[in-house]
Amino acid sequence: ILRVNFDESSVPGTACIAVTVTSQIFASTDDAEQKIDDGSMQISGTQFDMNSSQTNGLRFTDIPITQGATITSADLTFIVRNATTGSSTLTFRSQAIDDAPTFTSSNRNISNRSTGPSSVNWSAPDFDTIGDTHVTVDIAPIIRDVINRPNWESFNALVIIQSHTTGAARKARTFNHNPVDAPILTIRLQGANASASLTVRDKMKSLVDNMEHAGFTPIVDTLYEAAKYYRGEEVVWGKHR
Repeated sequence: ILRVNFDESSVPGTACIAVTVTSQIFASTDDAEQKIDDGSMQISGTQFDMNSSQTNGLRFTDIPITQGATITSADLTFIVRNATTGSSTLTFRSQAIDDAPTFTSSNRNISNRSTGPSSVNWSAPDFDTIGDTHVTVDIAPIIRDVINRPNWESFNALVIIQSHTTGAARKARTFNHNPVDAPILTIRLQGANASASLTVRDKMKSLVDNMEHAGFTPIVDTLYEAAKYYRGEEVVWGKHR
């Protein structure tokens, strides 16, 4: 029997290991929109409206990457909320901060945030089919701006700020539309620079803690109906499928 024990922590950060890290928007206040003219904020919308009258923000939490990691590529994934066509150029920057706070309703809570030196333009394809998935160009430069900050720490949060440069709007789904369709950040890196201390159990607990109700769960009514059924009494809602 050959048994191999592998200690990931012993692998140098420059090793030839390809690691992929993903983070999805998991809170209502982590995808936000700001009107350019009056600075008003929208943090509970169901549509991430990337148009010329707005600047928008996306906050991704618990990024398990150590400071100075070698980022090889990164991208954002959007799901179409409403169909829009025509040429469109969108610009992305990252907030220049070690651990980005979530968005609030305070005026200009996005544009008042300082950004890093890099920016990336995306010639967005037509968002012509509702429900389709679109992935941006490589946005690694703006991710490096954050990860390379001297005081960045693993499991901090980072914010990406989107502005509209030219052309038509693009409309994507948000956390409030459906959490499973919220924007996703994917980061690929070289070496053992992705922290492994956050277990799947801990991540799941964090996701559940951040969930917001999107309806009602009539537990009392359900138990009442069940009790009537088991007693052989007349039920009401149990007759309907």
